[in-house]
Amino acid sequence: MRDPGELLVEMLNWLSFTKAAPLRVVECGTIRSPTFDGHNDGLATYHMARWVARQRMLPHEFYSFELTAGHLKACQQFLHAEGLDDYVTFGLGDADLLLEHFCQPIDLCYLDAGADPVANLSQYRRAEKWLRPPGMVVIDDVFDPRNADRGLVTVPYARLEGHKVACVDGRLALISFGVDDYPLPANSYWLEGTQAAELRAELAQIDAVLGRRPALDKSTRRENIEHAINTASRAYTAEQQRDVARAERDALKVEILAAEWAGSDAYAMPGCPFCGRDQPSDDRGDYEPHAVDCVIRKLKGTDAALGETESPRCD
Repeated sequence: MRDPGELLVEMLNWLSFTKAAPLRVVECGTIRSPTFDGHNDGLATYHMARWVARQRMLPHEFYSFELTAGHLKACQQFLHAEGLDDYVTFGLGDADLLLEHFCQPIDLCYLDAGADPVANLSQYRRAEKWLRPPGMVVIDDVFDPRNADRGLVTVPYARLEGHKVACVDGRLALISFGVDDYPLPANSYWLEGTQAAELRAELAQIDAVLGRRPALDKSTRRENIEHAINTASRAYTAEQQRDVARAERDALKVEILAAEWAGSDAYAMPGCPFCGRDQPSDDRGDYEPHAVDCVIRKLKGTDAALGETESPRCD
């Protein structure tokens, strides 16, 4: 598996050649381990800064946003040692806020900040409004089974919007904004074959589960998705069963109370036995509808078994 930074440089070369104009590149999540030793991963900031430094014919712009001050400072020192710090404009803060107020066209946005799939979707939605076609949003750790949660919601969301999405080198997700003809590298492919209705159903189920914050700790993205859908389906079914039980309970209680009302002398009382309203007429036929309606209104509040509160007095 190749370093994401090398794949990003290939994308930048293609965009620069296609547009023949300066590019504006934004990265969310800077280098966390500023060293060349021991890994060939997580150096996207270095690779993109070096690419900008070498493109002397066009004044490209590169922005890197980071939430943690320590990571940002360490990255600055690392790039300074490599003579590249002048080619990056750093932003310290939450990626959501920085993207929301960026207010400039973006040609490539690389999302590598945090592993929360809901936070990733939020960053994507803020970035996409600034994307300038032909452009790309690239997300790290989407298809890699070691850490495949980040694009769990963003990928189906982007596809629902009509964007093509590619799996790049078994790891990155490339979301196309008018770059459907981009020549993918080896071990990469465009996602095909899923209908919009199926995607909407999948997204709704996954979003329901993510709202409950389950542990998506399966070994592959497919298992995580299946786990999310199954959990959401069980929760939805249980909620439907509770709704049916409530309706049956309320109907039975209305029937019992109405029968008690019809067999008693309550209609001759000065007020409604359920809410205390004055009896408008001596005609039992006129007053019974109010009594039944009053019972129903009281039963719409939950009883002690369901933790509900009593309804207010009817008028």
